[in-house]
Amino acid sequence: MMEFTGMTVLITGASSEIGMEIARTLGDCGLKVIATCRGKKIDGLKAALGDGVIVSELDFAMPETFEKFENYQIDYLVDIAHSEYESLIGFSQQAEVESYFAQNLVNKIGFLRIVEKSMIKGKFGRLLYISSTAAKRQNPGQSFYAASKLAMEQIYLGIGLEAGRKGLSSLILRPGYIEAGRGRRFTDALGGKVEKQKIVAPAELAASVAFFLSNAARKISGTIITMDAGMSAGKNFYG
Repeated sequence: MMEFTGMTVLITGASSEIGMEIARTLGDCGLKVIATCRGKKIDGLKAALGDGVIVSELDFAMPETFEKFENYQIDYLVDIAHSEYESLIGFSQQAEVESYFAQNLVNKIGFLRIVEKSMIKGKFGRLLYISSTAAKRQNPGQSFYAASKLAMEQIYLGIGLEAGRKGLSSLILRPGYIEAGRGRRFTDALGGKVEKQKIVAPAELAASVAFFLSNAARKISGTIITMDAGMSAGKNFYG
């Protein structure tokens, strides 16, 4: 049984398939789970997770949804939320690009200030950012996705450096292709080019998240860990 210093974990983007899997896994570990999502997905998330999980609205396109979290004591943050926008740079629309970076970078930094203050007040905090191997090696059309992921990685690492003496630590996890959401759509489109044993299952990702939040992983901090079965280690990217 894994041991945890804190009690409460907040998960962003919890309405996603991997978000729900992580919420269930961390709940089974004995943590108090606050699962967040956009307002239109709240009812579905409540039905999927049941009464043992607190479900609350958090929309990075609407900073006014941040305020209520100033009253929460947050020990752990698992940040999955990321809106979708893929476009070739030459065909991108300025308004869409600005909105995308507002949601996935600028506004998210505003929310992290709230989380950081809560953790500093409690003298403990562990922040885990779910990034992507696209931050290192992108596919065509993923430039904005890769740029926002890479930028947020540095923000999370910065929080760990700046607030480390106050009990906070941060870690970046870069999964490869995941058997869920856009990852499943992409691997399906490749028609079997990616070996199945190298695709990350939601349960595998959730179990890894639980470990990295646990006391056993406390010294794994201020770094980036890739979880893609070695796919990005060599030239033969698809395995």
